[in-house]
Amino acid sequence: MLKVRLKYGHNQKGKHLSHLETMRALERAFRRIDFPYVLTSGFSPHLKMSFGPPLPVGYESNSEIVDFFIDKKIDLNEFLKSCWEKFPEALFPVEVRYIYKKTPSLMSVAESAGYLVDVSATPEFMDRDIREKISNFQEGYKLPYKRRDKELLLEFNKDVFVLKSLDSCNSHLIFEFMCSIKGNRNIRPEVFFKYFFLSYFPKTCIKIVNIKRVGIFFRLGYMRKGLMEL
Repeated sequence: MLKVRLKYGHNQKGKHLSHLETMRALERAFRRIDFPYVLTSGFSPHLKMSFGPPLPVGYESNSEIVDFFIDKKIDLNEFLKSCWEKFPEALFPVEVRYIYKKTPSLMSVAESAGYLVDVSATPEFMDRDIREKISNFQEGYKLPYKRRDKELLLEFNKDVFVLKSLDSCNSHLIFEFMCSIKGNRNIRPEVFFKYFFLSYFPKTCIKIVNIKRVGIFFRLGYMRKGLMEL
């Protein structure tokens, strides 16, 4: 029995799929592809698969991960082509590779995730010296916010987010945002930017236009690596 790791993504049509709907869609797609997949035992067998951290509803992605098992070796290039043909319109394959059977589970090693966040702001805000203000913020900031009626204070490193691009004509800012997906520092991007702008730019009206997950990472010493490298 061999273990295979597939990276896939959600496009605009797939951003509203729940994690359970995604699991079902992938299993149906895999069954349509002629390859020697392994089924679980029991009264109602299904494909033996394991997934990475769930993608929140409303997000696009190009970096979701699923592991599954096969009975014998196959041509992964042909398998990837078949995925492009059989996957639903809402999902798309990105990359596939063999991994060791005893590779740790995705959920046990996944530590952080990266996002691209498209923010629309009022024109008055775009006229300010945004880069300087954000640079000052990144020197060290504690973000007060509420979770389940509890007042919390999160302290972020200066590399938690970066202003990637700025379109003054259309009042858009694109941020690269990195956050933990474990423990107390787990915070969704839209929540972070909501409280960030409320506390740092209180008179600014913003709207989160789109969020795209672009990576899920594990820690190897001092290095951060993608799950396809595990």
